[in-house]
Amino acid sequence: MGAQAQHRTGRVRGDARRPRRAVRRGGDGSGRLRRVLLVHGAGRDRARTPGRPGLRRVHHGDGHHGADRGAGGGRPRTAADRHRPSARLADRRPARRAGRGRARPDPRAGGPVTAAERAAAERVAIVTGGGQGLGRAYAARLARAGNRVAVVDVAGAAAHAAAADIAADVGADRVSAHEADVTDEDQVAAFVGAVVERWGRVDALVNNAGGALLPAAPFDSFDRAEWTRVLDVNLTGQWLCARAVVPHMRAAGHGKIVNVSSTMVSKGLPVGLAPYVAAKAGVVGLTRALARELGPDGIRVNAIAPGYIPVETRKTVHTPRAATALRERMKTEQCLPVVGVPDDLCGAVEFLCSPASDFITGQVVNVDGGWAHG
Repeated sequence: MGAQAQHRTGRVRGDARRPRRAVRRGGDGSGRLRRVLLVHGAGRDRARTPGRPGLRRVHHGDGHHGADRGAGGGRPRTAADRHRPSARLADRRPARRAGRGRARPDPRAGGPVTAAERAAAERVAIVTGGGQGLGRAYAARLARAGNRVAVVDVAGAAAHAAAADIAADVGADRVSAHEADVTDEDQVAAFVGAVVERWGRVDALVNNAGGALLPAAPFDSFDRAEWTRVLDVNLTGQWLCARAVVPHMRAAGHGKIVNVSSTMVSKGLPVGLAPYVAAKAGVVGLTRALARELGPDGIRVNAIAPGYIPVETRKTVHTPRAATALRERMKTEQCLPVVGVPDDLCGAVEFLCSPASDFITGQVVNVDGGWAHG
């Protein structure tokens, strides 16, 4: 059936609907209107005009014909229209996710507590070596961020003192104290069990317990017992604690493990701490291995590598004179000529324990003022 016959009869083969006519302004600058014959085809509308066969109209797939922009007295179609999505198409686009499986709270909603704060209030973090030094600072920071915190330390009095200070800030129901040696697997199992019994979950573990333990000395002056002791506390203890909490994290489908290494691993300095540097290098390997193995369970494993941060516990490693010399040396070797403080590390620990780091695993974050980079 020819085009004239179609026009006379008003029918197209296989379609009983009458064709519709529209007008379109000419593109030759004359302003003349052209007649458009709409032909209903198989699931698609086509508009044919004299001398311009095959001109297609937009079809949105929802059973209705799209608006013919520039026709029927509407505004003329411009080049910008080609890049402007139609209202229907815009409505049909899937909404962009605000986060991976988490709804972001609307800051305009008001109310005393945000969704993020409510989620943080349910989280439970364990900090080993949390009774003194940097561990105590980590525990306090996580508690202020809304987490319930279990303070674990080999010195029970220190653990209870730290927990009491934190409780004065956030409430006694938000903190607990546990005396345990992280190299003893029975004691590790006991404190993890106590935390789960009290709060029902473990969301984060900060494997902080450790230290140089021995005064700096030439590597061949350490006996085997001393070497083994340093590795047990700094490396084996982290493995034992991770092994104890992972079943609970795996059951929940998520978890954060933050191991504590040292920037000394990349520098090999200062001289005289070979057992400690070797153990902290092992922590880096453990971190990367666990990240691979536990990723499918939703467990993220990262490490921080602190630079030189003066704390009370370092007095057992360096004499006051050596400590002063080391501080001055760090200021010249770091990119930032300042001495770090415990709070400089707390931000990294809080971040790696929070949902903000959900897409980060297997990483070692140097928090050292740029010393490793120097």
